Amino acid sequence: MSEWRDRVVQSWLAFSTRRAELLRAALLIAILGVAMGLRLARVGYGLPYPVWWDEPLVVNSALRIMRTGDWRPMTFAYGSFPIYLSVFASSLAFVRDSAHGVVASLADYTAPSIFNVPDPVIAMTTGAPSAFLASRALLSLIGVATLLLVYVMVRLFGFRTSGLLGVAVVA
Repeated sequence: MSEWRDRVVQSWLAFSTRRAELLRAALLIAILGVAMGLRLARVGYGLPYPVWWDEPLVVNSALRIMRTGDWRPMTFAYGSFPIYLSVFASSLAFVRDSAHGVVASLADYTAPSIFNVPDPVIAMTTGAPSAFLASRALLSLIGVATLLLVYVMVRLFGFRTSGLLGVAVVA
């Protein structure tokens, strides 16, 4: 009788553990989905006017790299890695725009707007709003991937529920 009872208790604990893991996974997916939705909901806000003063520093440098082929960023305010990520995102946006007939050449895509200030790095408007949109979307994806990384790191320390709570707060 005791043996049978031990097997029933062990199977119930195993079922309960699996159910808790599935619940945590569902909650993590829901939290990451909400985080992605919050980040992408207003990703196009303000275009063709870059809203934040530092956004043109990165994206216009990426557009200059695309236009000239010179991989040296002219500004290092945020390092070169965000600029290279923006080159990747802006290149994908250019391919999409050229496939849809929005632009005919790379010169059209990176042409400055007539409202740009004389400084080629800082602009008041942009001639390539899809490059800004693609860069914002890529950074949103990286932000959500960072949340997942935080959860995995906290879980490695054995704090499964705390990891979910931390990700939910940061999301």
